[in-house]
Amino acid sequence: MSKARHEFRWPAPPLAPEASADALATRDSRLHVRVLLDTGPDRTELAHVRRLFAEVGASVEVEGHSYGGPPPTSMFLIVVSVPLLPFLARFRAPEESPAALASLVQRLHRMRADPSRWGRPHTVVIEDVWSEVTIRCPSGLPERAYGDLLLLDLSGFGPDSPTVTVSWDGRSSAWWARLDSGPCPVLRRIPLDTGPTRRPPSVTGIGPGEVEQVRALANGGTDSAIRWQRANVVLLSIMGWNISAIARKTLLSPDRVRSLLEHVERAGIAALDPGCRGERAYRPTAEQTHEAVAIALTAPTDSDVTASASGTGWDRDTLAEHLVRAGIVEDVTAEWLDEVMRSSGRPPERGPDEPADLR
Repeated sequence: MSKARHEFRWPAPPLAPEASADALATRDSRLHVRVLLDTGPDRTELAHVRRLFAEVGASVEVEGHSYGGPPPTSMFLIVVSVPLLPFLARFRAPEESPAALASLVQRLHRMRADPSRWGRPHTVVIEDVWSEVTIRCPSGLPERAYGDLLLLDLSGFGPDSPTVTVSWDGRSSAWWARLDSGPCPVLRRIPLDTGPTRRPPSVTGIGPGEVEQVRALANGGTDSAIRWQRANVVLLSIMGWNISAIARKTLLSPDRVRSLLEHVERAGIAALDPGCRGERAYRPTAEQTHEAVAIALTAPTDSDVTASASGTGWDRDTLAEHLVRAGIVEDVTAEWLDEVMRSSGRPPERGPDEPADLR
């Protein structure tokens, strides 16, 4: 199934970091879904679909699609076009469950279940808006399949992934990925993701105004290398890129990308500031720490990042910038900087409650 067959071109190509402010500002903090039906919708179906997705905290648009045309030539599909990882993460949250996902899909099935009107049952297809990955959920899918779907590790798929169809196989009672871009279909097992800490971080809580701030920073609206690279990570995540794809794009490690996004999830865009505290997962290595302390004990040279106003040595912010720009570390944390400053005989300069400055 190719997305090119949509009557309405959706999704648009992934936005680059220099995308317009208007385009990014339209992405509000709610998950947005587009539902495509082969005929309709009528007013009753429209109201029904809106209620279904409102229950899971999502806004929705409903349109027609051109997969085979209207019945009887239709491919009998109900297409749910959505940012896939944030969507599935909703049902992994403590207040939700696989049963909630099953209920949503089954109620979509029942919209087109009357054989006298539609000919045969429709299949719900969950389509990722930022990659070529689709999940097929036919009528009669067992309850177990929905729970197993939420255990799949789909984080490896992104904008640069091949076309993949994920389907449930009743004989093996497992989900399989079918690669559709080769000379013939090829099946692959999908690894399971059973660890709760591996849930993809979500940045959907960032509002339109904050998205504009992130976009401006990513477009060079800062003289800080740290804020610039962090803004690019967050912007790519807003655009639907997965962790491995962001890591390749920004030349950061996947662990660094995940840790930053988890920090943004908790602290908001204040986490773009190197002085924002509370990042838990990331820490430079002992070797990097030793090298950073050694640099902090030396006098800055003319070729280094501009030193403190006194000119007598490194201050906290300029040392952090130098360490990142020079490739000593890929990023810093406020707590780690405290340790480096203390080890070099300089007390930390910023209190833990001082507000972040996103200049």
